[in-house]
Amino acid sequence: MILNMDKTMDNLQVFEKNGLYGFLKNGKIFIKPQYDWARKFTEGMARVAKNKKWGFVNEQGELIIPLQYDNVGDFSEILASVKKNTKYGFINKLGEIVIPLQYDWASYFSEDLAVIEKNNKVGFINKKGEEVIPVQYDDAYTFKEGLATVEQNGKWGFIDKQGKIVIPCKYNWTKSFRNGLAVVEKNNKYGYINQQDEIIIPIQYDDIYPFNNDLVKVKKDGKEFYLNKQGEFVKY
Repeated sequence: MILNMDKTMDNLQVFEKNGLYGFLKNGKIFIKPQYDWARKFTEGMARVAKNKKWGFVNEQGELIIPLQYDNVGDFSEILASVKKNTKYGFINKLGEIVIPLQYDWASYFSEDLAVIEKNNKVGFINKKGEEVIPVQYDDAYTFKEGLATVEQNGKWGFIDKQGKIVIPCKYNWTKSFRNGLAVVEKNNKYGYINQQDEIIIPIQYDDIYPFNNDLVKVKKDGKEFYLNKQGEFVKY
């Protein structure tokens, strides 16, 4: 069974046989099924697991980073988060620890910054391991389009890379920005704002979906319909 249709430049795909995972290359077995779990290739590396330990194989099929971690994340911006003995840090593609395993949790790097957690609070570090945005938020997502969504006292807003709050923590929930717009929620109703915190799609819908070809599908009172970026009804 082929589990992932996302292909690398060498047409590598995860597949499963008899409960074990390997990789196909151009439709043929390249790495025989031998792992308890495997993920797709990102940045030339794929995470694999056996006996509850994780490591990485490269696109030549070599186990470059031994199966020694309790958990690992995909490589992103040349680094990957790893977990060992309850603590997280980051390694490079040689398997070298470049940011010590000292965090309670760590995300992937996005726009040169990663979310890290200590003592139930989160902040952001750079690739040198420097804490550039203090560990002070209740939760956060990685940076997208120059802003990161953060939670404080049960409300969500957005900060920039200097840690400045650019959209106050006033929403019950938010998603990251995509193409200049972000979903926000208040009182179980959804809408869209732009990076100036201007409401683009009113916060009045029971459900809302990502924009597709400048149209967004929304749901209200049990009915689904489409709006344009001006919030106007569009026959679809």
